[in-house]
Amino acid sequence: MKRRESRQYALELIFEGSFHNFENPAVLYENAVSCREFADNEYSKTLFFGVCDKQSEIDALIEETAKDWKVERISKLALAVLRLGIFEMKYQVDVPFTIVINEAIELLKEYDSNPPTAFINGILNKVAEKEGLKSI
Repeated sequence: MKRRESRQYALELIFEGSFHNFENPAVLYENAVSCREFADNEYSKTLFFGVCDKQSEIDALIEETAKDWKVERISKLALAVLRLGIFEMKYQVDVPFTIVINEAIELLKEYDSNPPTAFINGILNKVAEKEGLKSI
């Protein structure tokens, strides 16, 4: 499975998890694998469980970076894309930040009929700069 597909699966789970406050990610993941055509994939699993584990840290970074925006005001889809992108940028060091941003924008376009691409691009770029990821 290609990484883009893995990201897509992870994004779907992150989006779904946001409606349940990530209360039981293992059950959510197992239900997706057993009840839907969801591929049990190591990279998807790493991304999903990583976002669940680091959600409060990621959300704090989003709020620091997105001036005058609380995570509650950001659409659940855009927030899922941001969480996925930030996790992958910070914790999957084998993926350059430019690839992460491009993939995030492409996923957003795939799922949103009116995607806030400039907003997502701006936040992810600021996070990459703040975390020193642009020099890597």
